[in-house]
Parts: sequence; structure tokens; C-alpha cells
Amino acid sequence: MSTKKRRLLKVIILGDSGVGKTSLMNQYVQKKFTKEYKATIGADFLTKEIEVDDKKVTMQIWDTAGQERFQSLGSAFYRGADCCVLVFDVNNAKSFDDLDNWRDEFIIQAGPPDPDNFPFMVLGNKIDENGGSSRQVSEKKAKAWCASKGSIPYFETSAKEDINVEAAFTCITRNALRNEKEEELFMPDAVDMNTSATQRKRTVVSFDVDGTLIHSVGAHANKLHKDAFSAGFREVFGLDTNIDVVSHHGSTDPLIVVKVAAFHGIAKSEAMAKLPAVQAAMEAYFAAHTDQAAVGLELLPGVRQLLTRLQALPHTATCLVTGNLEPIGWGKMERLGVLELFTAPRFGGFGSDFCSGNTDETWRDRGEFVRIAARKCEASHGPVGARFHVGDTPMDIQAALDAGAVPIGVATGIFSREQLEAVAPSAGVVVLDSLENVELVLQKMGL
Repeated sequence: MSTKKRRLLKVIILGDSGVGKTSLMNQYVQKKFTKEYKATIGADFLTKEIEVDDKKVTMQIWDTAGQERFQSLGSAFYRGADCCVLVFDVNNAKSFDDLDNWRDEFIIQAGPPDPDNFPFMVLGNKIDENGGSSRQVSEKKAKAWCASKGSIPYFETSAKEDINVEAAFTCITRNALRNEKEEELFMPDAVDMNTSATQRKRTVVSFDVDGTLIHSVGAHANKLHKDAFSAGFREVFGLDTNIDVVSHHGSTDPLIVVKVAAFHGIAKSEAMAKLPAVQAAMEAYFAAHTDQAAVGLELLPGVRQLLTRLQALPHTATCLVTGNLEPIGWGKMERLGVLELFTAPRFGGFGSDFCSGNTDETWRDRGEFVRIAARKCEASHGPVGARFHVGDTPMDIQAALDAGAVPIGVATGIFSREQLEAVAPSAGVVVLDSLENVELVLQKMGL
């Protein structure tokens, strides 16, 4: 059966400083324009809920700094983008010439699996300026550039006069939706065993990390991960703090950053804008001290055996779906000796792929991670069938249900079996005491 969900699309806006990226975003989302120019610091975003072609969509539009000193935001900012809007000022020839650099930067950092067919859009902004008399880039020249890059859609816009803004974003939404295949949930007993191997859909089994595959032990519990957070807070906010000042079980790394920042009186808008910088600092610290990645961590009983059995099954793919930043999640697996037991090329959904800023309902971000993992699996390994998500928190169960996957709860973290079973009692969620009984786990998945 297929289930229609609200799509969440991450839109990245790129272009030189002063071309009107922030004004376009504000005009589209808030229907307002200000003449006052204030340079964007790092990155910021707004969301807008719309309906296009009978599909409910939440647009998360990321506005970026065009200044050279902010151009290297790192791959953490670009990850999970569904479309990219390139903006130039029709009255500034250099901003048009720089489109090549911005497009190349996005492809390098975001790493879309099919760059030639990734949904880009180009906006030639400020067509109202001086009645068009100061124009340096003709519409014909802009369209020719777009045609040379694979027929990228082109719109001439004015954020000030609200010309073509709505039409442009509606177009990019449609293109992004066309690029995103409809997600379906197939239960294992619906698989036709007579179907040829080339047509068989893969069963995806995703695992949360902390509390599910591993647990923290000793006085230095999860040391490197926590130290990476502290390094990020020091470098970006100048704070000497740690994550234990807030409740963080079942949350995601980016949302924990937002919560800790709020604890210290930093506005959510500032914390969200600086997330890419914090994530980059965390990843850099973790990479520099990766020999300590297993300090204060242990694999939980049955994990190695379960991953080994799953690896041997045909048409089954395993991955991580976790609030950890991707390099940190995989880094833990590597130091604990189970990295090679996950399906290669590796894929998954991570805290570094997406952040809504919603610290009250952290399961919603995790639900997006489950969807992201399915899309990545399909891109790397072919069609996806049944999906299972294994986790130790109520948020993992809610996330799986929200994303159309089958949740498998494990009472190996701080939440009891009763607490996990109470999340969705009518859904008949499977909750296990641990992953130690490998045969039972496989049986519950129908594998």
C-alpha cells in the first residue's frame, strides 16, 4: 500500500552577496520587502507550507551568505538538499559570471547522485532596477547559459515588486517533486518470490546508534562525541559548556546544539544560522581525535551477530538512521569494528542531513532521516521494498511510523518496554528486550 505524506523539501539559495537572495526568500514566504540591506551571516532559513498539484509540501528554504569568507560552509549545510536556486543580479555581470562557481560548489558539496538531472533553477533578479536601463545581462544570454547546463528553468524576478517570485518557487517545487519518487511501504509477505532478481526490491533495515547498537559506559561515557560538541560550542559561540546542561536523549545533534544555545540565552534563529559552522567544527574535532571514538562505548549484546546475519541475506540492506552527524555515526561503527557489516556503498539518514529547528517534537526530524535513508538506498542500490527501523526511544518509533516504516523497539536504552509499547498501542509495535536473540529479531522482520 502507498501512503501520502507531507513532503519536506530543502531548498538551497546560492549566489553572490547583494543579488537579493534574502529578499526573494522573504517575499515568497512572508510577502514583505525591505530596502535596508543586511548581509546574511553564514546561513538562515524560513519555512512555508504549500499545496502543489494536490501534494502537501513544507518548503525549508535556506538562504546563504554570498561573501567569500562564508562560502565554505561545509558539506553539512548542503546535505539533504532537494533543489538548488542560483540567483544573480541582471545589473551585475560578475554575479552572472559567478553562477558556474556556485553550481560547481553545490555539486561538490551536496554530491547529488545524478548531477545532470538534479533540479536547479536560475533567477535573474532586480529586473525593476532603474526601469531596466542599468541591465548588464540580457535574458537571451541567461537563457543560453541555462540551456548549456541541461535546460535549467530560468525566471526573471523582482523581489521588490514581487514579479515572478511565486511562479519561480512553484516551478522549483514541482521539479523537486518530480525528482522524488513516491515512497511506498511493502510488507515482507507481499514480495513475489518468483520475481527476477533484477526486479526484486531491497528490504531496508535501519538502526539508531546510541542506546540501540551501542551503550555508554564508565566515567568517560561517549567521550569523543561529547567533546566534539564542546569544541563546536567553543569555536562558534565562545561557550565553555557541554550537552548535559539539557535533556538530549532521543534528540539529534543539530537540535541538541539549538537546545544548549537556548539554555545559554542564544536565540534559535542565531543557533540555526550557525549550525553549519558548529557541525563543521564538531566533525573536524572528531576526525582529529578519531582514535578515541570508542572510548566509553561498547557494542550491545547480539549486535555484531545480527549485522552479520543481515549482511548475508540477499536483497537486504542495512544502514544507520541516527541523530549523530554522519562522520560521527560511522566513526563510532568503525572504531567498534562493525563498519564493514553495513551495506556498501554505505547510506543512511543523519543529523547532518536535516534540521527543522523543532526541539519539541524531535521525532519529526528522525522521520525525515528515515525517508532520506530510503531515497539514498534507492539511488545506490535500486528499488526499496519493506523498511524497518530499529531504535530504543519513543522518538524512533514515532519517526518510523511517520515515515511509513515498520518500527522495532528495543528496551536497551533509558526507556522501558512499557514506555515504548505505549507510544502507539493501536499500531501493535514490536518491542524487544534486546537484539541478543538474533533469530527472534529476524522472525519479527519476516527475514
